[in-house]
Amino acid sequence: MVLEGPNADFPYLMSDYHLGICPANDDGTIDTQSGLGTAGYKLESFDPGVRTYAVRNPNYWKSGRAHFDAIETLFVSDTGARENGLMSDELDVISSPNLATASRLGKRPGIDVFYTNGNQHCTLPMLNNVAPFGDNNAVMALKYAIDRQEWLEKIWFGYASLGNDVPIGPANQFRATNDEIPQREYDLDKAKYYLNSRSF
Repeated sequence: MVLEGPNADFPYLMSDYHLGICPANDDGTIDTQSGLGTAGYKLESFDPGVRTYAVRNPNYWKSGRAHFDAIETLFVSDTGARENGLMSDELDVISSPNLATASRLGKRPGIDVFYTNGNQHCTLPMLNNVAPFGDNNAVMALKYAIDRQEWLEKIWFGYASLGNDVPIGPANQFRATNDEIPQREYDLDKAKYYLNSRSF
């Protein structure tokens, strides 16, 4: 594959769990029903948006893995329903709990909440081809005017990490560390300086 330009996420895109390896049908379409697979589990049934049922792959190449006989994955779009299913023992594991209630959920007996770094990120886009952000001083003023730590605590309830003005997530091996690019701190004096230095 030849890329038209650099892409720091390319290795991750090629190994992302969404990029499944499936056999092809005779007509060239993807065969999602045969259950063939190279992972720890083989697909037994799949109802898109409803349910996936997979059984342990006896030929899995990693020994000591795939501990369950089978895994059933249900699509439950409502966060409250997922959490209630977990608390009532109808579900064993859920993803993406409500961040506002995750810490309380973790205080319940028998429930552990795990946080792991990923590559999802939220941005504050600034169109640099129009005013006011065509002037880099306005961009810098906004960067210093935002208390990122406060946003992390109040919006994400601590379940996030600061992105430091780069769109490469913390789980990506190509992300610059804070030693390489020091984290920008909230600084109203610097924000005022840059705001007063703008050309518009």
